[in-house]
Amino acid sequence: MSLFMPLNPRSLLFLLVICVFSIGVACGGAEATPAKPAATEVPAVMAEATKAPEIMEATKVPAVMKATEAPEAMAETADHKYYESVLDKGKYGGVLVEGHLYETDRWSPWIGCCNRSIYVARNPYNLLVMRDPRDKSQETIIGDLATSWEWASDGLSVNFHLWEDAKWTDGEPVTADDVVFSLDEMADVEKVRPRTRNIAPYYASSEAIDPLTVKVNTSFPSPAALLPFLSVDFMVIHPKHILADKPGDPADFFDDPNNVVGSGAFMYKTRELGTSFEIEKNPNYFKEGLPFLDGIKVFIIADKGRAITSLTTAQVHLIPGGGWTQKQLNDLEGLLEGKGTVPYSGESVFRFYEFNFNNPPMDDKRVRRALYLGMDSKELVEIARLGRGNLGIPFFPDTWMSATPEEISEWPGFRYVDANGDLYKGNPIGVDGLEKDPADLEMARSLLAEAGFPDGLTLEYHAASIFREEALIVQEQWKKIGVELNMKVTDLTAAANAEQQGTYEHILGLGHGTNIIDPDDMFSGVWLPGGPRNALKYDDPRISEIFERQKAVPDKTARRVIIKEAEDILRTGEGHGRPMFWHPIERFVHLNAVKNMVATPKTVQYAYQKESVWLEE
Repeated sequence: MSLFMPLNPRSLLFLLVICVFSIGVACGGAEATPAKPAATEVPAVMAEATKAPEIMEATKVPAVMKATEAPEAMAETADHKYYESVLDKGKYGGVLVEGHLYETDRWSPWIGCCNRSIYVARNPYNLLVMRDPRDKSQETIIGDLATSWEWASDGLSVNFHLWEDAKWTDGEPVTADDVVFSLDEMADVEKVRPRTRNIAPYYASSEAIDPLTVKVNTSFPSPAALLPFLSVDFMVIHPKHILADKPGDPADFFDDPNNVVGSGAFMYKTRELGTSFEIEKNPNYFKEGLPFLDGIKVFIIADKGRAITSLTTAQVHLIPGGGWTQKQLNDLEGLLEGKGTVPYSGESVFRFYEFNFNNPPMDDKRVRRALYLGMDSKELVEIARLGRGNLGIPFFPDTWMSATPEEISEWPGFRYVDANGDLYKGNPIGVDGLEKDPADLEMARSLLAEAGFPDGLTLEYHAASIFREEALIVQEQWKKIGVELNMKVTDLTAAANAEQQGTYEHILGLGHGTNIIDPDDMFSGVWLPGGPRNALKYDDPRISEIFERQKAVPDKTARRVIIKEAEDILRTGEGHGRPMFWHPIERFVHLNAVKNMVATPKTVQYAYQKESVWLEE
């Protein structure tokens, strides 16, 4: 069915409402690829264990754990066959049709930076462990390729037992050697590993005990974040016998999807570059009864209005989320009129600006602090997100990891006063009659004067187009402290490349989606050198030392004391950048015909596997 169909009044109204749609909010640190041309057609919706020896003196902790708990708190439950609970409910057949703005940029998620690397490319593979789709809070980790695991009594190693009959799509068995090869590669910080490198601080080595048992050695006892990171959708297991002898980075071999060999529920089928691509059901999948779908077909629809029309007219079932304004989302929920849903994540996504601290005047911490003080997070949330968000603090807001709203309200840069000039105590978002504390703005102007800019200065602000709205708000805010911004707006690919290559002049505006709800994710992703949002490797030795100290502390109260030390350093605003604000984000928009989707995980970096999803039309 052509997208150039006559539009009824409702569709015309829709196109007037939806003027901006984009994918890729949760971008990370890998090199991006150019967007491809749009497809001209989008068709109508298509119908239709072998037990290994035990570790000596091991404390058994098989296949289910709470993602936020330390290993010693895990309960012994083997539940890797989660899907058996839906086998009598799911409907077999049909092809799930999706509309994407871009091609899948990487067919090996190891080198992917962004959600577009896992929207579809997660599905030809398996993880070692995964989030339980039955748990809508997404707090529970179960086995994927692993059937169970147990920790050694000293916490310095964990043995994973694998499915006996898992096979690669070329017929070769999945073995412990594949897992060892994959973990070593994912933890290799010398290669492009924007997301998978998160396991590096915890991972020491691994070894194959036998063909179905992997021993993973850890860098310190019982690292609580290891399994949660391994459950992120970028952490796929690749076949050693295909990739081990490839020169350079073996993951590059899968950039051509014709080369992909996976163990997952789907396998690559075909692609028309710039138009569409398709994956199909793996008939020999080791999880008997899965998948329900015959396949997934993706159409590349670069025109945002056309992409939305294809959903509202049921030509596609699903469009991945990201990049919408909150007003557009509110309007879209009404336009779907019960035919679909817009599920949100938790407040695990943030808008972020970062400085090229190698270039003057951004090499002066007084200039960086002045800009920090001059930003108004309350105004950004209330205008850009219609109040749906939180202040841009260093760690996850409203959690044990961060200061209380009352404490934050006294931080320079986060202070707000009422009409009498009295400091407001608490979260100011949504509270009428407050303004940014004039003392913060005066402090910012004084710092600029000390740095040699008593009459202000002009800086370049490079913004990805999907983050243009908040960039324009910041532009007006910084005028109040004497800073003029020359705006440079490009597509997401160009902005991400500028970040990784350090080719932006002064300031870059992007977004970031966290992997897991844990302080370690903010350390490794933002605050430590080489993280996705610290590609220029700004290094504060104090932050690195604090990270090393807190990562091995299981008790949250004791850990919070250490994290506060980092928080107090970061909230001075003298570092390489800052979150502008935190917010929830739509995961994807889909019609009600799509069943058993995990709609509301806490972050945007998992729950893209569709092995247990079905269509009911």
